[in-house]
Amino acid sequence: MVAGLLAALLPLNTYWALGGTWGMAWVMGCAGCSVAPALVWVQEALVVAGIGVVLARLGRWRPPLPAGFWRLGLWIMAAAFGAVGVQNLLGDNTPQARFLFAPSALGLCVLSVVANRRLPEPENVKRVTDEGGRL
Repeated sequence: MVAGLLAALLPLNTYWALGGTWGMAWVMGCAGCSVAPALVWVQEALVVAGIGVVLARLGRWRPPLPAGFWRLGLWIMAAAFGAVGVQNLLGDNTPQARFLFAPSALGLCVLSVVANRRLPEPENVKRVTDEGGRL
């Protein structure tokens, strides 16, 4: 679910990164506002990385890294979503930030925590052990 929600952000962000302006005024909360395309591309890269972390944690993608790397990645995502959600909720922001973006970010934070706590370790993720076979 987290990967799907993140993937839903990609088309509009790509449109903005390529110079599109539709919807920008509403999202930013001011007419004529814009964001540097480079910043949007950085956001795109982070979203794609987040999708990769979620898919690896689910075991749907098999990069040769320890399982703890993907657990840590999901905790970092949860912390980032939580920080963004609290900032949008409590900061001096637009109604969109307070009533749409804050709940969305806090929801993604909760989903990331639940996914990290409830998902079993995938069988196809490389485990790092000592000589005795212990983690």
